[in-house]
Amino acid sequence: LESSPMTNIDVLPTMLDLMGLWDEPTLAPFRSKMPGESLLRGGSHDQLLPLSNCTELWACAFKNWGAMKGTRKLIAHQGDRAWGCYDVATDPEEKEDLGVAACGPDLLNLAEGNGRGRPF
Repeated sequence: LESSPMTNIDVLPTMLDLMGLWDEPTLAPFRSKMPGESLLRGGSHDQLLPLSNCTELWACAFKNWGAMKGTRKLIAHQGDRAWGCYDVATDPEEKEDLGVAACGPDLLNLAEGNGRGRPF
């Protein structure tokens, strides 16, 4: 787990777990809707995760969008609409684009909204 990438979606589940509340029955309906996993239980590093810096609640000046699974990250930017694929374990600064095929169809499918295309 020490070498696995982690995202902020794992923070709330981890905090609940550290406080001994993760298994609290009254939280079960909310836990099932949380996208992350407690880092004490492995985290979400093997899940397909959508990436965006924009939401319905927060506007953004420059859109980024993509998907991530494990150490593979597929991302596009509003200014450069081509997808870039990176292995963040060996290239944390995302300088060497591996090509879309290296990220696989599952990341591309999620990033493009299951066939709807790029969001910008």
